[in-house]
Amino acid sequence: MAAPIGFRKHISSFSCVVFCILLTIGSPARAQIKEWRTGETLSKALLQKRSQLAEGVSLRAAVDGLQQETGIALILDRRIDPSSAQSLTTGLVTVRENIAQLARLAKAGMSVTEHLVVIAPPVAARRLKTVIALSEEHLTENKRTLAPTVTRAVSRPRVVPWNSGAEPRELFVSTARENGLTVDNAELIPHDIWAEAQLPALPFAVAAGLILNQFDLTFELTGPASIKLIPVPESPTITRNYRPPIRRRDEIKATWTRMFPSLPIEWTRADATVSADVETHEILQAVIDGKPEPVTTNDSLKTRRVTLDLSQGVARGAILQSLKQSKIPLTFEGIDQQKLNQLLSESVKLTVEEMPLDQFLDKVFDGTGARTSVTDTSVLVEFK
Repeated sequence: MAAPIGFRKHISSFSCVVFCILLTIGSPARAQIKEWRTGETLSKALLQKRSQLAEGVSLRAAVDGLQQETGIALILDRRIDPSSAQSLTTGLVTVRENIAQLARLAKAGMSVTEHLVVIAPPVAARRLKTVIALSEEHLTENKRTLAPTVTRAVSRPRVVPWNSGAEPRELFVSTARENGLTVDNAELIPHDIWAEAQLPALPFAVAAGLILNQFDLTFELTGPASIKLIPVPESPTITRNYRPPIRRRDEIKATWTRMFPSLPIEWTRADATVSADVETHEILQAVIDGKPEPVTTNDSLKTRRVTLDLSQGVARGAILQSLKQSKIPLTFEGIDQQKLNQLLSESVKLTVEEMPLDQFLDKVFDGTGARTSVTDTSVLVEFK
């Protein structure tokens, strides 16, 4: 099983020049990160500009180089091959875009949390922040039933002892134990061996999400000091209430509807109640704050809109080639090349205007048995 992380320093960087060269020379010892970027400092670090030139560098080495240079904790999901060779050349772009491009090369998605950045399969990356938020909400809602020692422990960030050769089951059990919790069914975490990871101090909900999401699991309380593992919901959402300024209410409502036409929003006289994933909530809040740009950046495919007149019929392959030219990468799973070629040769007729990318792809692949999922950085078309 591929290890989620295993870092070797392979990066030479100069903050005053335009490029950074990644090399695979030797295997020097890893330097400890003196100051992790978390919260606001993480957001600022992701906006710093850098260029990157990588030729035949493993994903593990590229990720380690970025971590050492930026102080951003970067995690590879266990399902991402860390040894895959990457060749990447960028212009002067943000660190966020550097990471996003590495994720795209690995046919993966990217999740930016408050404490770290995770590169994972698209579906797992998309849900991670929501899974963490739901766990935090679950602990808060049950605060009165928790043992006092547990209540204090789960809210206090701790360094997870993620050493070389760590077994994820024991890693999670020991993390729970450090927070005063026992795990009823830890055997649901299969045996695996993971490489070392350097991480900032994490609250329990974040540490649990980081480990369990890699096995499509999360947790729920079963007592004052006990939890059990449960499957992650297929499409987890969290409900939040908003109170837009009265003078901008109509404007905000119109903007939300344009950006998310299929999102159910329950409006009352002063409030709006929305059930959605965390990434969507971040965009909704940014609109209220009058700052949509930091969230709806060009590297976010979730905010792309499509306007096309295909009423005369166009082959699916030509449509996908057009998307590729617009820097919208697609990955196909669960279908052999012969069937895929046949599918792409078939003609599609439709006309859309300002349609969200995920809805557009649903129409393109309607009737084929495909399921599409869109993250900030990639598109997965999965056949079952």
